[in-house]
Amino acid sequence: MTTIKSGLNVLHSRTTFAEIGGQVYGANDWNSPWVWDGIAGSTSGAGMDSPPQTWGPSPSASSGSADAGAHRFQYRYKNSKTEYVSNPSNIIEVTTTAGNTQLTFSISSSGTGNINTSSDSKVDTIVLEATNVDGGVFYEAAAVPNTSGTTVAFNLDDATLSAVSLSYSDTGHVPPPYFRIIRSHKGRLWGYGRCSEQTGTATGTNGSTSVSGSGTDWTDAAIGRFIHFHGDTVSYEIASVTNATTLVLTTTYAGSTHGSPVFYSIQPKDPNLLFCSDSLLPESWQLLSFITTLKGMNDQASAMIPVGGSLLLLGQHSIEKLTYSSEPFLVVNGRPPDGQLHPVSHVRGAFNPECVIEADGRVYGHDSQGVWVWDGAKPIHISAPVDRLLEQAFPCQSGYINLPHLSWHPLERKIRIHTGIYTGWCSDFFEYDVDTKQWGQGTHPTPMNASSSFESHTFGSQSVYGDAIGFSWMPDRFNTTANGALEGVASHDPNTSGGSLVKHLVKATVKASPSPSSTGFTINETGLDVASTVSPSDSSYVGMPGAPCYSVDLGETAPVLTNTATAVTLGASATYGVGFSQAPAVGSTVYFGYIPAYFTSGWFTLSNDWEISNPRYIHLFFEPGGIDSDSTVYVQIHPDPAGYRGEPTTVVANSSATSPFSDWTTQSEDGVSFTNGDPNIIVQMDRSGTGAGGYRRIPIGSQSWRYLQVKIGLNRAPINTWYGPIFHRIEIDGYSYESPADQI
Repeated sequence: MTTIKSGLNVLHSRTTFAEIGGQVYGANDWNSPWVWDGIAGSTSGAGMDSPPQTWGPSPSASSGSADAGAHRFQYRYKNSKTEYVSNPSNIIEVTTTAGNTQLTFSISSSGTGNINTSSDSKVDTIVLEATNVDGGVFYEAAAVPNTSGTTVAFNLDDATLSAVSLSYSDTGHVPPPYFRIIRSHKGRLWGYGRCSEQTGTATGTNGSTSVSGSGTDWTDAAIGRFIHFHGDTVSYEIASVTNATTLVLTTTYAGSTHGSPVFYSIQPKDPNLLFCSDSLLPESWQLLSFITTLKGMNDQASAMIPVGGSLLLLGQHSIEKLTYSSEPFLVVNGRPPDGQLHPVSHVRGAFNPECVIEADGRVYGHDSQGVWVWDGAKPIHISAPVDRLLEQAFPCQSGYINLPHLSWHPLERKIRIHTGIYTGWCSDFFEYDVDTKQWGQGTHPTPMNASSSFESHTFGSQSVYGDAIGFSWMPDRFNTTANGALEGVASHDPNTSGGSLVKHLVKATVKASPSPSSTGFTINETGLDVASTVSPSDSSYVGMPGAPCYSVDLGETAPVLTNTATAVTLGASATYGVGFSQAPAVGSTVYFGYIPAYFTSGWFTLSNDWEISNPRYIHLFFEPGGIDSDSTVYVQIHPDPAGYRGEPTTVVANSSATSPFSDWTTQSEDGVSFTNGDPNIIVQMDRSGTGAGGYRRIPIGSQSWRYLQVKIGLNRAPINTWYGPIFHRIEIDGYSYESPADQI
């Protein structure tokens, strides 16, 4: 694993990415946009800075071929592979005389030469440009390596010089400005939005232009923006940034000197600017190639997504569409720009750049009202069945708006909404089937903060997640590889001799010594995978890093950080939880590679109130999963005692006469068991007993509820030959199933 970019402050906005011309670009508004070519070991700044605007000593003169007279010179930097060039240096004029018609310029990195080298790794060439005698048009006079200690000579007569025209425009090669969101569209890079900065605290001194910061991470992005100190009524423009903790104002601070650091904010002049690069030149930007969006909407840019020939521009509660043909913002060869903004919505938007996604030609977005879909007309609200649950899982305070994101799963044809919030050793997600229009809900063992789609020869169209502690996950696909590397665990069971296959799941028991803790323990068995999980081998990913570890007695999942053949350390993060909530019990069972799964039905409605005294049953019809004793599921009963399908409750087993489970004391059902005080009814799903035919009957007593939900889930990892049952039908005596619209 190679780190290609570091030093990004997590307190700034999330980095956004765009790919164009086989290169990946990144931006976050506070670090200058950067580029990675997919090969180099690190990124580099996008675009090229122009040479310093000061030439060194005069060149030396000798006899040569140049015409005598006044020539003008400038130079610029170039990447010979991409043909990108910088803007030129300032212009100097040197007069050649008869007998002294060759000029030699020295090149130095220290500034002692005539020409300064560039420290940018992309620059490999320096281009010297010159005019004819008393001319105003520049031609390419020479091109030499970007190497200190060398020289470049001007030794061309006017006729020869004028035959070497520049292959690029004279100006306009400006590096990209600072912006929050970067996307590619129709051969251009686009940058959108600027955000505020309020990391740490700051101190202003009356009568001084200098501002000191504590815990700040100021960059040149702050130049031209305004700083506002908490409690002041005046904002001050920033002239320059000295370092991460010092900046300089354009005017002296007129407020009272701060006795101690205070909270502050740095605000852009306009947070809703849209920029674009030159066509087919993603690292060349024009100073005037921009437009202001969302005018009069009292909103701030939050997302951008290409849709066909247009760009959709989103704020927190507004949407515009940009259409253009050739040149959106600039006058070119006398032709006016053709970019036009069109209003789409004044009430819908997106929380952040990753909360909008395109799938099958439609755009899906997530904002404070829920989830919407846009097909070219007006956004349509689609999350009504889960709005209440979304509200509960995702508090819409401003501090959380950067956490959620959407992902598209083309094979399953589902949109997923990832909350990014870590509670109770899990992170919620919701999913929407674009064909059936049905909603589902689930959890991740760790917050999934980002995702991307890709095409694989092995897996076809697939999505991959990036979690909060540095691991990648691939969802919704059974791993058929021989080594089980996708789960980060070996495909053998250390409980058995000979390494019998467990379908990439490992079962173990917690050892007494050393004492287990919430973040690590030793197992009684041996044989956890300690080989490299990636190819080629990488010492950073040896063993099972990222593999989910599930504790049966705790009912919790945490990712593995490191492991040996007999011991594991769990991933620990102050932000996202620290291992398990407590130490797993000695002798308890743990599984590696197991991700808990469950299904929650829609509401069943009691249809025959007069049957209240009759025993009731849940009838499960399924295809058995195997022959193992571990082949079980749990069933929970969730009634709504309020009688309006609001908040369901969870029924726990109790042998008292008033219990809904009162009949269990007198009835014995094959393959069904329960424990008093436990909400989980354990149901055997193998081919034993009456279950051989794919049927189980679960007694739930004579209690009646107006509305009822059923939850079915895995309470332990399936091993050996059992992959889990396939459920065909659920029936409840006296109840009829409600509309599918109620299903979650």
